[in-house]
Amino acid sequence: MSAPPASEGAPAEPLSQALKRETSALHREAERAAFVGRCLRGEMDAASWAAFLDALLPLYAALEEGLRAHRAAPAHAAFLRYPLARAPALTQSLRGLNVPRDPEAAALGRRFGDHLRALAGARGAPHRLLGHAYARYFGDLMGGQMLARRVGASVGPEGVGWLEFDLPAPAPAIIASLHKALDEAPWTRSERAEIVAEAQLAFRQSVDLFRFLDGALATGSGLP
Repeated sequence: MSAPPASEGAPAEPLSQALKRETSALHREAERAAFVGRCLRGEMDAASWAAFLDALLPLYAALEEGLRAHRAAPAHAAFLRYPLARAPALTQSLRGLNVPRDPEAAALGRRFGDHLRALAGARGAPHRLLGHAYARYFGDLMGGQMLARRVGASVGPEGVGWLEFDLPAPAPAIIASLHKALDEAPWTRSERAEIVAEAQLAFRQSVDLFRFLDGALATGSGLP
Protein backbone atom coordinates (compact mmCIF):
# COMPACT_ATOMS: atom_id res chain seq x y z
CA MET A 1 0.00 0.00 0.00
CA SER A 2 1.63 3.22 -1.15
CA ALA A 3 1.61 6.64 0.43
CA PRO A 4 -0.85 9.14 -1.05
CA PRO A 5 0.47 11.12 -3.99
CA ALA A 6 1.61 14.61 -3.14
CA SER A 7 -1.12 16.07 -5.33
CA GLU A 8 -3.77 14.59 -3.05
CA GLY A 9 -2.58 16.53 -0.01
CA ALA A 10 -3.14 15.62 3.62
CA PRO A 11 -6.62 14.45 4.67
CA ALA A 12 -8.67 17.03 6.56
CA GLU A 13 -9.45 14.68 9.45
CA PRO A 14 -8.33 11.30 10.79
CA LEU A 15 -10.01 8.32 9.17
CA SER A 16 -11.54 7.21 12.50
CA GLN A 17 -13.30 10.57 12.83
CA ALA A 18 -14.53 10.42 9.24
CA LEU A 19 -15.90 6.93 9.87
CA LYS A 20 -17.79 8.07 12.95
CA ARG A 21 -19.19 11.17 11.24
CA GLU A 22 -20.20 9.46 8.02
CA THR A 23 -21.93 6.50 9.72
CA SER A 24 -23.70 8.36 12.54
CA ALA A 25 -27.07 8.71 10.77
CA LEU A 26 -27.11 5.05 9.71
CA HIS A 27 -26.05 4.03 13.21
CA ARG A 28 -29.05 5.89 14.65
CA GLU A 29 -31.34 4.29 12.08
CA ALA A 30 -30.16 0.82 13.09
CA GLU A 31 -30.63 1.61 16.79
CA ARG A 32 -34.24 2.66 16.16
CA ALA A 33 -35.23 -0.73 14.72
CA ALA A 34 -38.08 -2.49 16.49
CA PHE A 35 -35.91 -5.58 16.90
CA VAL A 36 -33.32 -3.57 18.82
CA GLY A 37 -36.06 -2.07 20.98
CA ARG A 38 -37.27 -5.52 21.91
CA CYS A 39 -33.72 -6.50 22.84
CA LEU A 40 -33.25 -3.47 25.07
CA ARG A 41 -36.61 -3.96 26.78
CA GLY A 42 -35.74 -7.56 27.60
CA GLU A 43 -38.53 -8.89 25.39
CA MET A 44 -36.47 -11.07 23.06
CA ASP A 45 -37.34 -14.72 22.48
CA ALA A 46 -34.84 -17.47 21.77
CA ALA A 47 -36.03 -18.23 18.22
CA SER A 48 -35.81 -14.60 17.08
CA TRP A 49 -32.42 -14.13 18.71
CA ALA A 50 -31.15 -17.32 17.10
CA ALA A 51 -32.30 -16.06 13.70
CA PHE A 52 -30.24 -12.91 14.31
CA LEU A 53 -27.19 -15.00 15.14
CA ASP A 54 -27.81 -17.24 12.12
CA ALA A 55 -27.40 -14.15 9.93
CA LEU A 56 -24.38 -12.82 11.81
CA LEU A 57 -22.36 -16.03 11.77
CA PRO A 58 -21.52 -16.20 8.03
CA LEU A 59 -20.88 -12.45 8.00
CA TYR A 60 -18.34 -12.58 10.83
CA ALA A 61 -16.78 -15.76 9.46
CA ALA A 62 -16.12 -14.05 6.12
CA LEU A 63 -14.82 -10.87 7.76
CA GLU A 64 -12.43 -12.77 9.98
CA GLU A 65 -11.17 -14.97 7.16
CA GLY A 66 -10.44 -11.83 5.17
CA LEU A 67 -8.60 -10.11 8.01
CA ARG A 68 -6.44 -13.20 8.55
CA ALA A 69 -5.70 -13.49 4.84
CA HIS A 70 -4.37 -9.92 4.79
CA ARG A 71 -2.70 -9.82 8.17
CA ALA A 72 0.53 -8.59 6.58
CA ALA A 73 -1.11 -5.17 6.25
CA PRO A 74 -0.61 -3.25 9.54
CA ALA A 75 -4.19 -2.01 9.87
CA HIS A 76 -5.59 -5.51 9.32
CA ALA A 77 -3.07 -6.94 11.77
CA ALA A 78 -4.22 -4.43 14.39
CA PHE A 79 -7.68 -6.02 14.44
CA LEU A 80 -6.06 -9.44 14.91
CA ARG A 81 -3.90 -8.22 17.79
CA TYR A 82 -6.84 -8.58 20.18
CA PRO A 83 -9.29 -11.47 20.69
CA LEU A 84 -12.09 -9.83 18.71
CA ALA A 85 -13.13 -12.73 16.45
CA ARG A 86 -16.81 -13.55 16.98
CA ALA A 87 -17.48 -16.47 14.66
CA PRO A 88 -16.44 -19.24 17.12
CA ALA A 89 -18.40 -17.60 19.95
CA LEU A 90 -21.46 -17.16 17.72
CA THR A 91 -21.34 -20.88 16.93
CA GLN A 92 -21.27 -21.68 20.65
CA SER A 93 -24.15 -19.31 21.41
CA LEU A 94 -26.29 -20.88 18.70
CA ARG A 95 -25.60 -24.33 20.16
CA GLY A 96 -26.50 -23.03 23.60
CA LEU A 97 -29.84 -21.66 22.43
CA ASN A 98 -30.80 -25.11 21.13
CA VAL A 99 -33.66 -23.94 18.89
CA PRO A 100 -34.35 -24.68 15.20
CA ARG A 101 -32.08 -22.79 12.81
CA ASP A 102 -33.47 -20.18 10.43
CA PRO A 103 -32.44 -20.87 6.80
CA GLU A 104 -33.70 -17.50 5.50
CA ALA A 105 -31.70 -15.53 8.05
CA ALA A 106 -28.64 -17.66 7.32
CA ALA A 107 -29.07 -17.05 3.58
CA LEU A 108 -29.19 -13.29 4.18
CA GLY A 109 -25.99 -13.53 6.23
CA ARG A 110 -24.30 -15.55 3.50
CA ARG A 111 -25.10 -12.81 0.97
CA PHE A 112 -23.43 -10.30 3.25
CA GLY A 113 -20.50 -12.68 3.70
CA ASP A 114 -20.13 -13.20 -0.05
CA HIS A 115 -19.53 -9.48 -0.45
CA LEU A 116 -16.77 -9.57 2.17
CA ARG A 117 -15.12 -12.57 0.54
CA ALA A 118 -15.14 -10.74 -2.77
CA LEU A 119 -13.35 -7.81 -1.12
CA ALA A 120 -10.70 -10.14 0.29
CA GLY A 121 -10.26 -12.09 -2.94
CA ALA A 122 -7.47 -11.86 -5.47
CA ARG A 123 -9.32 -9.22 -7.49
CA GLY A 124 -10.82 -7.48 -4.49
CA ALA A 125 -9.89 -4.46 -2.40
CA PRO A 126 -8.97 -5.81 1.04
CA HIS A 127 -8.58 -2.37 2.62
CA ARG A 128 -12.36 -2.06 2.30
CA LEU A 129 -12.78 -4.89 4.83
CA LEU A 130 -11.73 -2.42 7.50
CA GLY A 131 -14.96 -0.49 7.15
CA HIS A 132 -16.83 -3.62 8.20
CA ALA A 133 -14.38 -4.36 11.01
CA TYR A 134 -14.94 -0.82 12.30
CA ALA A 135 -18.73 -1.13 12.21
CA ARG A 136 -18.93 -4.62 13.70
CA TYR A 137 -16.29 -4.80 16.39
CA PHE A 138 -16.62 -1.28 17.74
CA GLY A 139 -20.36 -1.77 18.11
CA ASP A 140 -19.86 -5.08 19.89
CA LEU A 141 -17.24 -3.61 22.23
CA MET A 142 -19.21 -0.48 23.11
CA GLY A 143 -22.78 -1.75 23.38
CA GLY A 144 -22.34 -5.47 23.66
CA GLN A 145 -22.30 -5.74 27.43
CA MET A 146 -25.57 -3.85 27.87
CA LEU A 147 -27.20 -5.88 25.12
CA ALA A 148 -25.95 -9.11 26.70
CA ARG A 149 -27.53 -8.19 30.03
CA ARG A 150 -30.89 -7.26 28.53
CA VAL A 151 -31.16 -10.16 26.09
CA GLY A 152 -29.56 -12.67 28.46
CA ALA A 153 -32.38 -12.06 30.92
CA SER A 154 -34.83 -13.26 28.25
CA VAL A 155 -33.01 -16.04 26.39
CA GLY A 156 -30.49 -17.18 29.00
CA PRO A 157 -26.76 -16.54 29.31
CA GLU A 158 -25.84 -19.30 26.87
CA GLY A 159 -27.33 -17.26 24.01
CA VAL A 160 -25.32 -14.10 24.63
CA GLY A 161 -21.85 -15.50 25.24
CA TRP A 162 -20.70 -14.18 21.86
CA LEU A 163 -21.01 -10.65 23.25
CA GLU A 164 -18.49 -11.34 26.01
CA PHE A 165 -14.87 -10.47 25.26
CA ASP A 166 -11.79 -11.66 27.13
CA LEU A 167 -9.74 -8.51 26.60
CA PRO A 168 -6.20 -7.72 27.75
CA ALA A 169 -7.15 -4.08 28.35
CA PRO A 170 -10.33 -2.00 28.82
CA ALA A 171 -12.45 -1.73 25.68
CA PRO A 172 -11.93 2.06 25.29
CA ALA A 173 -8.15 1.56 25.28
CA ILE A 174 -8.41 -1.14 22.60
CA ILE A 175 -10.69 1.03 20.48
CA ALA A 176 -8.22 3.91 20.80
CA SER A 177 -5.43 1.58 19.64
CA LEU A 178 -7.47 0.51 16.62
CA HIS A 179 -8.34 4.11 15.81
CA LYS A 180 -4.62 4.87 15.82
CA ALA A 181 -3.91 2.01 13.42
CA LEU A 182 -6.61 3.22 11.04
CA ASP A 183 -5.46 6.82 11.25
CA GLU A 184 -1.75 6.15 10.76
CA ALA A 185 -1.98 3.90 7.71
CA PRO A 186 -0.92 5.73 4.52
CA TRP A 187 -4.28 5.62 2.75
CA THR A 188 -4.90 7.39 -0.50
CA ARG A 189 -7.98 9.59 -0.66
CA SER A 190 -9.80 6.98 -2.74
CA GLU A 191 -8.95 4.23 -0.25
CA ARG A 192 -10.23 6.35 2.64
CA ALA A 193 -13.48 6.99 0.77
CA GLU A 194 -13.87 3.28 0.01
CA ILE A 195 -13.34 2.28 3.66
CA VAL A 196 -15.96 4.83 4.75
CA ALA A 197 -18.37 3.57 2.08
CA GLU A 198 -17.98 -0.01 3.31
CA ALA A 199 -18.64 1.07 6.91
CA GLN A 200 -21.83 2.72 5.71
CA LEU A 201 -22.73 -0.48 3.88
CA ALA A 202 -22.16 -2.48 7.07
CA PHE A 203 -24.70 -0.32 8.89
CA ARG A 204 -27.13 -0.61 5.98
CA GLN A 205 -26.75 -4.38 6.20
CA SER A 206 -27.69 -4.18 9.88
CA VAL A 207 -30.74 -2.08 9.01
CA ASP A 208 -31.75 -4.62 6.34
CA LEU A 209 -31.29 -7.48 8.78
CA PHE A 210 -33.38 -5.79 11.46
CA ARG A 211 -36.12 -5.07 8.90
CA PHE A 212 -36.11 -8.72 7.87
CA LEU A 213 -36.39 -9.82 11.49
CA ASP A 214 -39.04 -7.20 12.29
CA GLY A 215 -41.07 -8.33 9.27
CA ALA A 216 -40.80 -11.98 10.24
CA LEU A 217 -41.92 -11.17 13.78
CA ALA A 218 -44.85 -9.07 12.55
CA THR A 219 -46.17 -11.74 10.18
CA GLY A 220 -45.23 -14.76 12.24
CA SER A 221 -43.34 -16.19 9.27
CA GLY A 222 -39.69 -16.64 8.51
CA LEU A 223 -38.74 -17.66 12.04
CA PRO A 224 -38.83 -21.23 13.36
